[in-house]
Amino acid sequence: MKKFILSSLVFACINTSVEALEDDGSKPNDLTPPKEASQESQRNEAQKETPQSNQTPKEMKVKSISYIGLSYMSDMLANEIVKIRVGDMVDSKKIDTAVLALFNQGYFKDVYATFEGGILEFHFDEKARIAGVEIKGYGTEKEKDGLKSQMGIKKGDTFDEQKLEHAKTALKTALEGQGYYGSVVEVRTEKVSEGALLIVFDVNRGDSIYIKQSIYEGSAKLKRRMIESLSANKQRDFMGWMWGLNDGKLRLDQLEYDSMRIQDVYMRRGYLDAHISSPFLKTDFSTHDAKLHYKVKEGIQYRISDILIEIDNPVVPLKTLEKALKVKRKDVFNIEHLRADAQILKTEIADKGYAFAVVKPDLDKDEKNGLVKVIYRIEVGDMVYINDVIISGNQRTSDRIIRRELLLGPKDKYNLTKLRNSENSLRRLGFFSKVKIEEKRVNSSLMDLLVSVEEGRTGQLQFG
Repeated sequence: MKKFILSSLVFACINTSVEALEDDGSKPNDLTPPKEASQESQRNEAQKETPQSNQTPKEMKVKSISYIGLSYMSDMLANEIVKIRVGDMVDSKKIDTAVLALFNQGYFKDVYATFEGGILEFHFDEKARIAGVEIKGYGTEKEKDGLKSQMGIKKGDTFDEQKLEHAKTALKTALEGQGYYGSVVEVRTEKVSEGALLIVFDVNRGDSIYIKQSIYEGSAKLKRRMIESLSANKQRDFMGWMWGLNDGKLRLDQLEYDSMRIQDVYMRRGYLDAHISSPFLKTDFSTHDAKLHYKVKEGIQYRISDILIEIDNPVVPLKTLEKALKVKRKDVFNIEHLRADAQILKTEIADKGYAFAVVKPDLDKDEKNGLVKVIYRIEVGDMVYINDVIISGNQRTSDRIIRRELLLGPKDKYNLTKLRNSENSLRRLGFFSKVKIEEKRVNSSLMDLLVSVEEGRTGQLQFG
């Protein structure tokens, strides 16, 4: 079809190239140069024949709309995007806006429109579709699936060079996180069919680095094995290759968090003032050995002098709450028990219907005597009722079967234990690979429960 350029006086046909429009930053109603030289010459000829004018571009009535070369979406969805209907009066600006809206969906290399005799046609040059993603040269299928989940690219996506480069970087980072350094990843594409590509990542796995020695400068009260008990990076044990022993493999993606893990070990043993430096890692790439160095300030060990519970609305007797606590007077302080107690108190209050209760633990330290007072401050809030239960993700399993397992329904008083038991009950059915119940606050006294499931391969259909 011969294409003409729209001016303020001639409205024979529109040809708008979105790629050029985005590249040069021109306004949406600018008619930008097409890719091919022949189209450029057509534009020049049209401009020579058509005098320029400041008049508003003439509108014409749309008799029909069609989409040529479109497979990524339905014509109905495209209609919603362009916002042009048969019978509408349109000018070049409206069509430019429609073309840009289609291009911005991200599925196309180019989009242009032609308009002649009331017939509006949108033409598409679609990006290739990813037919599959393969990783070669590394790991079991389960390990490969784990890597793919971190790459941000999957079957069904549109092919995009930027996404591909991101996936390559993510794969190398994931391999380093598993202890393989200097890995080389090459990417290639294989044409499966017209418009469909297989993406293959060829992995030449690098070498592992092993922690030959870990040094905790300043530590005297805890042994090395205890200090490292929560760490991802530990000194390699003798015969560390055996099951149950530490292999000492460096996990670089976890190294920045190990300082906090070591501090947590100390705080579980009463050392509230413990401070752990950032790690210093010295690596010998010729031997693939590394030394790990921390500076540690342990401080003193604290014991619990007293436990106080302050509650703004005593919906549960204080004695009941105190009896449920893990922390006890005269015990060595343990941060893990403090966290557990905060959750215990939250559950005790929430089981009475106060879903939005807040528990704030606080510590009052007596450094001179090595004592600490534990204080739990509780803000109860309003009584909460269930407004609605919304179920999603179930294709084969009926809503009725799911609701049958739920211990909470509309108009019921909120109960945290019943909520958790409902989630566990759904898991025990064996129908679902994933189950999650989320709380959605409606107002201070109402809550929706959002039940989302992912059905597994049960081998049978479930009917309600």
